[in-house]
Amino acid sequence: MSLSKLGAVNLETVGSNTAGLGGLWYWRSNRRGSDPSGIKPVPGKPSSSVTARNGLDSAEGDAGDPEGLSKPTYIVLKNAGNDFFRAEKYQDALQKYTQAIEEETPKNAEDLAMLYQNRAAVFEKLGDFSSTIKECSQALDLNPKYIKALSRRSKAYKQTGFLDEALEDITAICILEQFQHPSSVQLADDILKELGQQEASKLAESRRLVAPSAHAVNAFLRSFYNDPITILWNQTKEGSGDSTEVEVTKGYAAAVHKLQKRDYDSIIDLCSEEINNPNSAHLLDAYHLRGTFRFLWGSRDGTVEDLTRVIDSATNNLEKASALVKLGSFHALQDNDQDYMKCFERAEELTPDNVDVFHHRGQVLLTKGVVDEAVNQLERATKMCPDFALAAASHLYILYRLHVHNENSTGRDEVFKSFPKLLRKFPNSPDVFNLYGQVLMENQQFHEADQQFDKVLELDPTNASVYVHKAMAQFQINRDPDKMIQTLRDSLKMDDRNEFVYETLGTLELQSGNLDKAVEAIGKALEYAKSFQEMMMLSSLKKAAEVQVKIKNKIGLQTPVFPPMPNGTPVA
Repeated sequence: MSLSKLGAVNLETVGSNTAGLGGLWYWRSNRRGSDPSGIKPVPGKPSSSVTARNGLDSAEGDAGDPEGLSKPTYIVLKNAGNDFFRAEKYQDALQKYTQAIEEETPKNAEDLAMLYQNRAAVFEKLGDFSSTIKECSQALDLNPKYIKALSRRSKAYKQTGFLDEALEDITAICILEQFQHPSSVQLADDILKELGQQEASKLAESRRLVAPSAHAVNAFLRSFYNDPITILWNQTKEGSGDSTEVEVTKGYAAAVHKLQKRDYDSIIDLCSEEINNPNSAHLLDAYHLRGTFRFLWGSRDGTVEDLTRVIDSATNNLEKASALVKLGSFHALQDNDQDYMKCFERAEELTPDNVDVFHHRGQVLLTKGVVDEAVNQLERATKMCPDFALAAASHLYILYRLHVHNENSTGRDEVFKSFPKLLRKFPNSPDVFNLYGQVLMENQQFHEADQQFDKVLELDPTNASVYVHKAMAQFQINRDPDKMIQTLRDSLKMDDRNEFVYETLGTLELQSGNLDKAVEAIGKALEYAKSFQEMMMLSSLKKAAEVQVKIKNKIGLQTPVFPPMPNGTPVA
């Protein structure tokens, strides 16, 4: 079962909110009703007189004059070419189309474009895609909104590896067709995914490391129960005054002090200082802390190096297992499936009763779309450690989504009623309030959901991500899209490193037709994306926005503007 079929999971602590570009195209292709942009497919011969079987364009009225006695000569030649084409005599067809163009040139630009398009069809059949592109371009110079020529050129571009050009043509077609033709939409989606994968691969190799937001660090550490770093993080720093500050200005002690003060940016450097000290008494601890923060910064080689050192050298099984869980999660983010599974298997062998193993393996399986086994892992985590708030809330939320997907109203209602009990058990857990708020959103209880999100901010003031859900709830209440977008922009003043906010803002700007702002916001989201899947989806989304800007500037086509989804979830 695919996770996408269950709907987007909306918190970093449960799963990525990065939906595929297919969601955007599919949603648009299935909309019905009025035409908000006023753009229609180009009427006339090139789009209304198509021979469906072979993709040739034919002149209107052929059947009424079978002998061709009253037709212009170029039409007679073209019809003869069409007959040869249908008989698979492609060189003869090409000769007739060429003769019509060179000897009996039509005065009407659309008729001339039709002949170039028919020559392109011949070259396509002959496997000469370079000439196919050239002939389609000739047609499009005469008629820039000629759907048949755009489609044939897009396919030829894709066949020859010019994916950006292919995307531009098929996107123009989707706009002209108002996203109503599934075949065009599917081709656009396929090209976007391929381009997104290429861009993500380049980005993964060349990207600079970017410090995570405070909320990203807090959410990650809160997702563990037995981890030594999380235990340190949860401890209150004792002592005060200048003497305490002097004692913790260097090395590992200073890094721990920063950790407990929620001041994260210098922790890697302080740990490196400790590791470079030949007399260090905290060498392995420093490697573990640095490896954890290298994970959060997205350092591939550094994360593997430090966590492997802990795994190989630690004598404590719990510390080994904690490093294995992080390393396994990191491999999963990089799509190294074999490596991540081995890490979790070994962690379970070392600590079979460690809730962190099952909770994080469940989270990883969710991102991989293995939902049934993910639910099983999360259920085991909840039973293993009933006092772990996030594990309990994650399990309950995914159960709810599963029941919704399976149309099990009884199970759905039972889970829905369980959330208030969980709130009473964990009144100080922002994760429980956050996930309950999202469930309330799905039940159209927008005022109540907004109250839950306010509680999240009270418990975790660093959580700018919750403003995404809060903005959606408020939109459902006041129906003011401008205010919704402004709320998200304002949240970046609290946390200007929040990938989730940038991604959502970019998606909404794209839906609203603010293409330049969409490109800017999605680009910022890409800076902070950590997983390969996130980079791939965001790269695809950025390409979609960029190509629409290009088409608008080039041939004046404006993408239809759509409001947010009615259930309050941003479409990506």
